[in-house]
Order: sequence, then structure tokens, then C-alpha cells
Amino acid sequence: MRVADKIGTVEPGKIADIIVVDADPLADIANLRKISAVVFDGKQVELGYHSWFSTPFLGGGSDRSVVDDVPWTRSLKQATFRQRNGGGGNGQLPNPTESPQPAIESILPVMIAQGSPATNLTLKGFNFTRKSRVLVDGQSVPYRVISPTELQVTLDDNLLKKAGRFDVQIVNPEPLENPHWGNGASNRAHLLVTFGFTRIRTAGAK
Repeated sequence: MRVADKIGTVEPGKIADIIVVDADPLADIANLRKISAVVFDGKQVELGYHSWFSTPFLGGGSDRSVVDDVPWTRSLKQATFRQRNGGGGNGQLPNPTESPQPAIESILPVMIAQGSPATNLTLKGFNFTRKSRVLVDGQSVPYRVISPTELQVTLDDNLLKKAGRFDVQIVNPEPLENPHWGNGASNRAHLLVTFGFTRIRTAGAK
């Protein structure tokens, strides 16, 4: 697999994720359940139940959807979306006096490894304007207009330093054209930043 420089032995410079078991798993694979200790990212993990623990990936409850409120999005598109004059050409979006309610239909990729370099994220949807903002985990991020229904978002490496399930939204400014459809904030899409592997280095390691 060409990863002998990363795994296979316990030594400086290799991935420091280790489990210690109380019985030989080669004798019985079920012995992997008899865990004595876990070392993750070079640090020993406290074992046992903790009432405060929650996974960073599921969000609220057990909802694992990539894009929220799909039926609402379809209804909104049927009721409000139209190709607007002054938008879509030369990387431009319309600049209406009153903003439409935006919506997200898809996000790609849906998973990025923790610690990745700057990455592009494609959002497809509708009712985007020149003053639309894209928020990832509550932070405004830069984007490039591909078409009136597609934005290419740039995620810098700082946004990808921690693992979790992060909300992605598009926000249009007031005044709103159809406030009964929403407050100018789109439905949420969700980006998974999966746990990455971190090497530990010690003095003298190469």
C-alpha cells in the first residue's frame, strides 16, 4: 500500500494512533473488543462513558442529510425562480432592489479530510444575487460565480483544521422580495470535515 513510512511500527514520525488490547487478536478477532488503552494523535484517550460526549458529525439528533429542507426548496423554486435580466453573463449575478429568497440544492464535495489545503466547494441552487454571502460554519467565505445557479466557494486551510459537520448557507440582504418564504438565509447544506492523520515529531526524528 506504500504507507510503510507512516504506519506499521511505533517510532518517531509515524502516525500516533494506537489501540492496546488485553488479548491476542490473531487468536480471536473478537479480542479487539478487549481494549486496554487508546492513543489518538499521540495522546492517551480516557476510556468510559461520558454523558457530555457527542459526535462532531451528526449535528442535531440523528439527521445525516447533506442538504436540508429539500421539499421546501422545490416549492420555492417553482414559485419564485426565474432567470433575471442582468445576471449570468461574464461571471455576474443580478443586482435587484429587493432580494429573492435563496436556496441550496446540492453541495460537492460533501467530505473533505481534516488538514487539507485550500479546497474549492461547488454549491448549486438558485436566487443568488451580487450581494449574496456564503457562510461556512458561520464565517463569510469568498466565492466565484460559475452561473446564476452555481457558485464555486473557496475554503482556506484554516477552515479545514478541525473535524466536524459544518453548516453551509447563502444569505441575501434585505429588503426581501418575498419575505413570506424566509428571512433571506437559505436552507442549510452540510460539509463533513473528516478526521485526518497527524504525525508526531520528536527531537532528532527525520
